[in-house]
Amino acid sequence: MELSANYQKEKWTASGSVFYSYITNFITAQIDPELPRKYMPMNEPRFARRFTNIDAAAQAGVEGHVEYRWNQRWSTNGQIAYTHAQNLDWDEPLAEIPPLEGNIGLRYQRNKWWADARLRLVATQDRISSNFGETETAGFETVDFRVGFNPLEKLSLGFSALNLFDVNYYEHLNRGYRNMPEQGLLYEQGRNFTVFVKYTFFSK
Repeated sequence: MELSANYQKEKWTASGSVFYSYITNFITAQIDPELPRKYMPMNEPRFARRFTNIDAAAQAGVEGHVEYRWNQRWSTNGQIAYTHAQNLDWDEPLAEIPPLEGNIGLRYQRNKWWADARLRLVATQDRISSNFGETETAGFETVDFRVGFNPLEKLSLGFSALNLFDVNYYEHLNRGYRNMPEQGLLYEQGRNFTVFVKYTFFSK
């Protein structure tokens, strides 16, 4: 079940939705102590996961977006998303659910030029599944900056500085590679710079 709403008036634009789902025969996984690792058996994780079906799970959440246009050149926007999920069979949080996340952006546009600065806020994910073997993931904040130019109607040129303050972080749903250090934590890129050229060959 999902309920959505939209609002637009003069300088304001907003949209949001709330949802709830009751899921049966849901596929998840749990650590099986009868499946030890073949190589370096004393290293973590010492046991593999076995996929299994559970009878019932429930998810509820909210998503929202709002934008305010200060004038023809400046605008501010924000987004938020959160999902609360529960494994009803095992009476614990459902595994692999992203944490509360929000974005706050500031955009400037003048003629063919535009610039965008964005703050991303991700909360700590401490609703974890012990049966799945999840570990708590720390929250983090990152800042990205992008600037672009449209010399032609279908051509865009741009530059971006991502993770501007070089934050050391990893996402809750990241998948590590086998035998990597720090128990499979796959960190995101530090400060990095990119350029892009985009041309639209077909448009409606």
